[in-house]
Amino acid sequence: AKITDVNQAALALHEAASKDELFVGLLNTFTPESFKTFQQELVCLWNGEMGMSQDAVVRTLAGDVRNVTVYFSVCPGYEGTFSKVLVSLNNITERKRAEEEIRRLNDELEQRVIDRTAQLQAANKELEAFAYSVSHDLRAPLRHIDGFIEMLQKRAEATLDDKSRHFMAMIADSSQKMGTLIDDLLSFSRMGRSEMITGQVDLDELVDEVVRQFEPETGSRNIEWNIAAL
Repeated sequence: AKITDVNQAALALHEAASKDELFVGLLNTFTPESFKTFQQELVCLWNGEMGMSQDAVVRTLAGDVRNVTVYFSVCPGYEGTFSKVLVSLNNITERKRAEEEIRRLNDELEQRVIDRTAQLQAANKELEAFAYSVSHDLRAPLRHIDGFIEMLQKRAEATLDDKSRHFMAMIADSSQKMGTLIDDLLSFSRMGRSEMITGQVDLDELVDEVVRQFEPETGSRNIEWNIAAL
């Protein structure tokens, strides 16, 4: 095979000042990848194929690496003999660099996700352990409150006025609500191990419930609630 001519784009790709300079140093522009590409080209010609494209790597005369896509096609009028072939090298070095940068960023992002997931799992375990410890420590005094309130109600029921009974009922109710909050805290701490379940929520009913929970603190205050339909 003999290279008969090159264009200005080939001189620019290989950083050659002239065709003669490129022809003299042409062998140095090949790499193992480009040798394999041109070997594949000969195989295609041997098999009667009229064209081929494949990525390869070449060098400039100064030894700098360039990524290229090599195209070859049999020149018109030479289909019978395959004696004249046009070879084009498209410089894709910048595209390859961009692809490599994207690949590097994706790998970095994936590693960050793995690290953040591990940190989140560790935080969830710590939260669950903390919630379990807190709930265990809080349940004992709550049981004491419930037990003594019950005993006090039985012992002093006849001597208590309505206001005192109301206060004791409020204490018992608040103790039960505290127990519910502890249960909710435990459930929340275990959310990291549970599958996410979606569902519909009646927001009007939810807001009404919150307003009712505020009544002990807001009952004596002049508050106007302005809540539109949700």
